[in-house]
Amino acid sequence: MPMRSLVLALLALGWSSTASAGPIEDKVTAAIDAITEGDFDAAKKLLDAAEDDAPNSATVILGSTLASIDYYRGVMEFFGGDRDKKTLEFWRSALEKDLEFAWDSGLVADQEAQDLFEALRSEVDSRDQFHAEVPEEGVSYRVYVDGRMLSHYDSVVMGTHLAQVMCAPGVMVGAWHEFGEAPDYGEMCEEATEGAQAAAEPEEEEEEKEPKEKKEKEPKEKKEKEPKEPKEPKEPREGGGISGAKIGLIGGGVALVGGGVASYFVLFRPNYDDYEYYSSHPDELTADLEDQIESRHNIYRFTTLGLWGVGALVAVTGAVVPLGDTDLQLVPLGNGLLLQGRF
Repeated sequence: MPMRSLVLALLALGWSSTASAGPIEDKVTAAIDAITEGDFDAAKKLLDAAEDDAPNSATVILGSTLASIDYYRGVMEFFGGDRDKKTLEFWRSALEKDLEFAWDSGLVADQEAQDLFEALRSEVDSRDQFHAEVPEEGVSYRVYVDGRMLSHYDSVVMGTHLAQVMCAPGVMVGAWHEFGEAPDYGEMCEEATEGAQAAAEPEEEEEEKEPKEKKEKEPKEKKEKEPKEPKEPKEPREGGGISGAKIGLIGGGVALVGGGVASYFVLFRPNYDDYEYYSSHPDELTADLEDQIESRHNIYRFTTLGLWGVGALVAVTGAVVPLGDTDLQLVPLGNGLLLQGRF
């Protein structure tokens, strides 16, 4: 692969992982910066704004992002507030949204706080699970709870969660909801649709008045034009060929494999050369440098293997699976796009 292609592949990978962060993620990042600077008041305002804005998001918000809002609230309470009550409430709420949420040891090195967080993780994991009540069939919408697309057989742990419903392409409605009982997802879509129609009704009525008057004044002319319409059946039919879905999957798979090749030569291989060099020169190796090299080695290795594996799977799926009548959608996420479909 030419070097120019390698660079383009790396640029594409970098864009998908960083440049697509949404406004909710930006607020959380700004709050973390404020915490590191000791400005807890500014951090709290940013996290409150992120929570308030989450239901209005036009994209799916991942559970890790939602969990981070309450996680960092709990961090501030632990070090400068109510350690015995509010800290526990915030951290429980964070783990409700993402049970796998990782402790930020780079920001908080206190072992007591981390032990408490891990104890709460076990507590939340043992809670009751409630059926999400997503209809098995007969609906056009898709349901996401804390960034996870749910099927009819899925459950949700007891607690407060962000329910988002994609009612139609580009139409997303969301709300904070307390499980136990699941919300009525269809009603959420209806309310969003009715609100949009109500806002547009005044303009539509004014536009419809003029054509109605013209129809009453010139009824004869329109009737005379009706026999001139047999030309419509002559429109050319679409021919066969490879569907756009197959082309998209094969092309996307090849791009991912190319990204894996780029990752190997540009990231993994240079770091591995450093690893071999310091293995032969242990007197030049410090503990910090060893940790850095080992950490990069693991990250680059899994990134490369992941791109190869996922790319090969996507390309083979596009080449082998019949996709003539698929229902494929690109779902916007806060940090990228999700390809999903039924066939």
